[in-house]
Amino acid sequence: MRKTVLNLLVLAFAMIRASQAFAGIADSPLPVLVSGQTTLHLYSVPGVMNDGSSNFGTFFSCTSTSTSSQTVGVEVFPTADGGALNNAATAAVSLAASATVTFGTQNASASSSIRAWVLAP
Repeated sequence: MRKTVLNLLVLAFAMIRASQAFAGIADSPLPVLVSGQTTLHLYSVPGVMNDGSSNFGTFFSCTSTSTSSQTVGVEVFPTADGGALNNAATAAVSLAASATVTFGTQNASASSSIRAWVLAP
């Protein structure tokens, strides 16, 4: 009887653990940027900030080192265990060889020379 109860507890714990869903940068699948092509993870940036009241945002410059065009995108997560705030496929940009694109968490200042693709939710 004691062994049966212990086995049931172990089984119940395993089922509870297996049913827990996590979302975040470490365990979210990579987005599909181009149908039929593999998406690669290149870099993670901790501490992305966005404060609309003070116009303080985070900007990512991506430069292609390839000899052919490629599609690049940025996915923003609110915390280590939260889902993505934006759709990386929607904000993805086709980048020509040796070209640079800038992504931002908000629009750049009107006086700024930065033209950023806003990573909207």
